[in-house]
Amino acid sequence: MEGELSTAIANYNNAQDSYYITVIDYAEYDDYDGDDESNYEKGLTKLDEEIATGNIPDIMEISYMDIYAYAEKGLFLNLYDLMESDEVYTRDVFFVKLSYR
Repeated sequence: MEGELSTAIANYNNAQDSYYITVIDYAEYDDYDGDDESNYEKGLTKLDEEIATGNIPDIMEISYMDIYAYAEKGLFLNLYDLMESDEVYTRDVFFVKLSYR
């Protein structure tokens, strides 16, 4: 992980001691040089194994995934449900910044 996001995470982790952000890039498990096509999905396999054992990430970047398979199993939380009960973080102040390279 590089750039603006890694700097923001490092700054956050250094600024407090209650919570700590750990980033796992499951794509690092993939083997794109192998002849076996299943090698391209080793990262997703590793993520699935961790979820099956209860080691579920709090936040996931899901743009590359088949999210429907995970959603059918109830692995996602609708943040809007939480925002409806919060006086500060409402839908009106929530936004997502997307950047594509």
